[in-house]
Amino acid sequence: MSQGTYVEPSKLTLGQYLNDMWLPSLKNGKLRATTVVSYEVHVVHHLTPNLGATPLQNLNRQRIAAHYAWLAENGRVPRRKPKEEKPRRRKSKKAKAEVVLPPVNTALSPTTVRRVHATLHRALRDAVRDNLIPRNPGDNVEFPEAVKQDRVLSAWDSTQLKKFLVSTDGDRLRPLWLLYATTGARRGELLGLTWEDVDLKAGTITIRRGLVPVGYTVTASEPKTEAGRRTIAVPASVCAVLDRHKATQNAEKMAHRDVWGKDRPEGLGQLNLVFTNEIGRELHPDRVSKLFESAVTKSKMPRISLHGLRHTFATIALMEGKQPVSVVSRRLGHSKTSVTLDFYAHAMPRDAEEASGAVAALVMPEGF
Repeated sequence: MSQGTYVEPSKLTLGQYLNDMWLPSLKNGKLRATTVVSYEVHVVHHLTPNLGATPLQNLNRQRIAAHYAWLAENGRVPRRKPKEEKPRRRKSKKAKAEVVLPPVNTALSPTTVRRVHATLHRALRDAVRDNLIPRNPGDNVEFPEAVKQDRVLSAWDSTQLKKFLVSTDGDRLRPLWLLYATTGARRGELLGLTWEDVDLKAGTITIRRGLVPVGYTVTASEPKTEAGRRTIAVPASVCAVLDRHKATQNAEKMAHRDVWGKDRPEGLGQLNLVFTNEIGRELHPDRVSKLFESAVTKSKMPRISLHGLRHTFATIALMEGKQPVSVVSRRLGHSKTSVTLDFYAHAMPRDAEEASGAVAALVMPEGF
């Protein structure tokens, strides 16, 4: 008490604190909507079920560490509930071979466990500030360490990318696929692009916001870093495609002028979006990812995700285009060139060999 650590005894549980007090306190507009959603997911799926009944003032470092160990083994939440087996009314004449389902993976990755820890630690920090507990029991907790693995990025080479783009003839989102492939922009960045951000004469687009999914709806979010807010040069050939796309969109706008852009989520109504659906509504990022997967399947190219187009741009620029890392890094919106090097070091081994050979040719004496 002399150290100012006394708090009133309370039977408040961790679950009650997280769900009834802490999460509601975050909805004050100071945090990104996506951050709040991630906190909610961690509380609902990874903290409340197995730890929520613990009295907040009884929570200690050992109990938290034990919970993280449990999460590492059993914390994974299945995407779909297993189907209930219905009773058979009649035996079939021909016995069907029994389908053996693969074992369900219940392990939660070390990276996700660390994110859950970050959520809990912040919540407990706020509980200390609210004088609900004397100190943060989440300090110095040991939890599973992330295992470093060689990063494998799925990407196409220039020949594969060109074949894919050819196969998208007639696809309404063909200009979007082309812009992803030639700018290396993130998924939400192009979906949040407005015509005010596009300068067809100068051949540039400026990234000022991105569309991010928050459950079933979409919100606009500003770049997290100054590097993310950037202007990207666009080739004249791509600008010509965007110009035709704008004409097509204007025709759609006239045909659906009574409903164009109506019922958009809050904050998106006034945006003159470059990429919309046929009646001017925003494109949900998750929906765009699925449409891209369908386009890849149709093209018969090796399967990659929409984010794989960003990796494709980077690897082609570095390996085939021989672009400086600093240039590629700026286009990608990385805060530091070291981030680009960390991701795409595999794309530059040939450059290292050529550089060493060039230096050797300059300095090696004849007959040495």
